[in-house]
Amino acid sequence: NMDSRLEKDIIEIAKHNFDTKTFKYSNRNIDFQIYLKSINYIYRDSNERKLVVKTNENEYYLSMNIADILDKLDSRFIRVHRSCIINSDNITKINWKKGYFEVKGNKKDLVYLASKKYKDEYKW
Repeated sequence: NMDSRLEKDIIEIAKHNFDTKTFKYSNRNIDFQIYLKSINYIYRDSNERKLVVKTNENEYYLSMNIADILDKLDSRFIRVHRSCIINSDNITKINWKKGYFEVKGNKKDLVYLASKKYKDEYKW
């Protein structure tokens, strides 16, 4: 009966969608990779003049521009402001009228980086 059980287990494992896509970044002093599924949003910090990649656990500062990083990400990442990209899988709500979005699991912190200009480009 081991053969039939093994076949059923393999089929069950294959049904799971293992998302192992990563974003890799290398600089003179920095090398890291982040799972795309763990990125909540990315924004441009005007004081630091760097991009900030926000996850639930950490913030990563990159010397890139918004257009370059958007080219390296997949279709779940959408631009909602001229200086902000969100991971649509990790956002529960966008209020275009008030200009904010809500990150999954963190309803207390609203991020005010949503622009009506980008509303028509994406169906939410």
